[in-house]
Amino acid sequence: MIQCLSTQYYDPINQICTCPINTYLVNNQCTYCPFTHCSACTGAGCTTCLAGYYVSAGKCASCPLHCITCTSSTKCIQCASDYTLSGNTCVWACGCNVGVTITLANGTIEICPAGCSNCGISSGGAIYCRTPSPGYSFDTAGDIIKCNSNCLTCAISNNNICTSCEGASILTGSFCLGCVDQYATACSPTDSAYSTDCIPGYSPFGGVCQACDPNCLTCGNAGAGNCDDGQCNNGYVVIVNTHNCTSCFNGCATCNPADPSKCIQCSIVDYVDNSSQCQPCPSNC
Repeated sequence: MIQCLSTQYYDPINQICTCPINTYLVNNQCTYCPFTHCSACTGAGCTTCLAGYYVSAGKCASCPLHCITCTSSTKCIQCASDYTLSGNTCVWACGCNVGVTITLANGTIEICPAGCSNCGISSGGAIYCRTPSPGYSFDTAGDIIKCNSNCLTCAISNNNICTSCEGASILTGSFCLGCVDQYATACSPTDSAYSTDCIPGYSPFGGVCQACDPNCLTCGNAGAGNCDDGQCNNGYVVIVNTHNCTSCFNGCATCNPADPSKCIQCSIVDYVDNSSQCQPCPSNC
């Protein structure tokens, strides 16, 4: 395996060593971009920006309101969720969930600031954020800021400094690095290549997510290619003294591990009769 610098991480897809987001290589060290809202840069300026910003003269400038991808301050090409593109701007998508709201004293419903999970009303009548949503934080002025990619929470002083991470990422210094294994949902806090939990259908063995039986959810006890008791998909069962998923008979949703022809549960429109078979419910049921 390629030996990366201490501040880099290995990208297994492209098989290269690379610096984390918003950093660049200077004198064999990954150094923070000297510009705000960059996702990649050189010493001369930003080359790409975080969502909601675009490159302008080497710096990242804000897109129009509720826009996540744009080419200028007046031309949006992709809107945030719950908004739709109208011309070059983003407007509410009618009938959608418009986010967290607050009801004013006069009964008017207003939307809380973007990135806010709870807001209030000041003595002067202004709406302010009480609690940031995951992936957001307050800056030193008390305004909501979006944390860097993969951060669940970030530092008040710098949205590029992660303090906790989302999903299959681990906190490495101030960065959130994704687990190396594409099937991992969690990995060791000290080794992103060592998987500790996997997506359904896979289980970790020696730090690697390995496939279970094709009709199985987990196989951590039975071993790779097999299935743990009670962990088959609907319509399958691990028969007694075996480790594989066998199809239930007669349309059972679940069946007896000692006899897959005996139904325990049927589909939502059927019922189990006295002989452990699935029968259709009466039409007036």
